[in-house]
Amino acid sequence: MPIANLPLMHMIEWCMILSLLILLVFIFWKKRKKGIGNSSAQADENSSIFPFTPFNILNFDSTGNSLRDAWWNDLAEDNQFRLAMLLVQKAMPAWEKYTLGHDIYYRASPYGSIIHLHCNLIQNAIDEINSGRELVSSGSSHQKIILCHSEFVGHVIAMQDGIYAPPYPIKKIILAVYSIIKSSAEPFGSPDQRHFLSVSIQQSLDCIEITRLHDGQEMASFKEKFLNTV
Repeated sequence: MPIANLPLMHMIEWCMILSLLILLVFIFWKKRKKGIGNSSAQADENSSIFPFTPFNILNFDSTGNSLRDAWWNDLAEDNQFRLAMLLVQKAMPAWEKYTLGHDIYYRASPYGSIIHLHCNLIQNAIDEINSGRELVSSGSSHQKIILCHSEFVGHVIAMQDGIYAPPYPIKKIILAVYSIIKSSAEPFGSPDQRHFLSVSIQQSLDCIEITRLHDGQEMASFKEKFLNTV
């Protein structure tokens, strides 16, 4: 083979190697993306963001009874709402650890548009809900609830469809706030309103339990102090 042809042969070989590497990287990326998109709730629980072993921190209180006996169902609606809001705030560190102050982005589909989830979504909703309760006698209260609902509903649907798959505790805190929003759209004191508040309380407790944000003694003390204000 003529010496003059050697550089060309080397160039062809390098191009073939480079093409093979690009193909391998693409295959790896597709498999990884597919695995993330199909992740289940159980896999989300074991996410490296929350590398905790779930354990039941809420199975006792100062009286030795279960904290998961839905004792909050016997509370008046105002106290149910107050408890739901307090527990969402106690679960907030999980959301803050998840976002680290940065907004979240995910795709509506593999080739779809990018969806923006603001890092202040939870705190803004808490502020708007509280503000709405203060304006419950005016029409502006209803508008605040509509605004909160519109900001949440797309992300909730995305989670249900598997498009957005956050760690399980994050899913719970998003749903806990969404349940409060839905309760605020129901007639005051209605069974539906109380149902959504009860669901929100349970969802916040799930988030707190899985992430170990507070241990059993802290939660027992919290319950006792709360009931003393009822």
